[in-house]
Amino acid sequence: MLQSIIVYTSLSTFMILCGIVAANREQYKGTTFKLSFFHLETLLPLFAFAVIFGCRYNVGVDYPAYLEGYLYGSDREFEVLFSLVTNGMSDLGIHYALYFFLWAFIEVFLLFYTFRKQRFLFPYIAFFLIFGSYYLSMMNIIRQQLAACIFLFSLQYIDSRKCIKYYLCVLLAFLFHKSALLLFIVYPLFSKKKDWFPQRKFQLFLYLIAVYLSVNYDLVIKLIAAPFSLFTTALGYENYLEGILYNEKLNSVAQFGNNTGLGVYVQVYLSSVIIWYSSRMKEYYNDSFFLIFYSLWFIRILADFVVGDSIILNRPFVYVYNLKIVMLAYFVVFCLRTKQKLPQLIALSFILIHIILFLNVLSNGEINTSMFKFFWQI
Repeated sequence: MLQSIIVYTSLSTFMILCGIVAANREQYKGTTFKLSFFHLETLLPLFAFAVIFGCRYNVGVDYPAYLEGYLYGSDREFEVLFSLVTNGMSDLGIHYALYFFLWAFIEVFLLFYTFRKQRFLFPYIAFFLIFGSYYLSMMNIIRQQLAACIFLFSLQYIDSRKCIKYYLCVLLAFLFHKSALLLFIVYPLFSKKKDWFPQRKFQLFLYLIAVYLSVNYDLVIKLIAAPFSLFTTALGYENYLEGILYNEKLNSVAQFGNNTGLGVYVQVYLSSVIIWYSSRMKEYYNDSFFLIFYSLWFIRILADFVVGDSIILNRPFVYVYNLKIVMLAYFVVFCLRTKQKLPQLIALSFILIHIILFLNVLSNGEINTSMFKFFWQI
């Protein structure tokens, strides 16, 4: 556990410090300058992240399957682009650390590059990425996370109503994970209407319904059985029949690093506070991109409760999973800039809570595969 703490905190600290430098450069240049993303303070932390997780061993539940498939081939048929890169690097005899480096770099690059015009978020994205244990998802469901990071990048084209560029991104995401077909419906939903949840009372109403459904899993299954079967059949996942939703192993998120028990109440606190301040945040940022971002984040929060214990049902919502990292960053920045004591104390509580949850995740590192090892230690 000590090695894990040292590796993760060192990486996070380096990324945060670089993020602060990048944010200060933005402030110095001002909004009238077209500031390039490609500077040492933005690229070095991305390379550091990719090097660390490229050299990891058995971090992420699916790591052994990816490693075995890379070294010895796999019986499964993967999407075209993922298979092309995997087989090409494997045939060339490239070490698997470089293989995992590549995927980690693409994921973290897209995460930060998406917000290249809002560099004030960089230090906080770096903090929550590690201390929120969101990196575990990136290290686990690699194919879909690659698609999800491409989708995150594509949101700017919904805001600017560049339909062709958006769907080219969806096509690219599809070449990594075919469930990206779901993303075709996102553009028409948000190209004209940016804010689907403008009223706080309406959000709280939906939030309470989601909390209720979270303790009535059988009811959720009945409600989604028909569309679930249609979706899995259309994407060629006929083996994911309705009965799989009752498989205890596949419907427990504990092994993927998510907190249970006290962690659930903490998530209620975090999300409900953000909802409470949502109107002020929308007014503060005054940006159509943020409205789209917030709506998708809120959908993810509802999904956390409704399908939170199901690995299978969570798959469609992986595409909005990474928005949680950035929304936390948006919120903390908002609180710190208000110069009011209560929001600043709330921001501090968000940071302290994630440090505690981070230590809690590492304390169960053998179970949730967060315990960090370098490949040369095996």
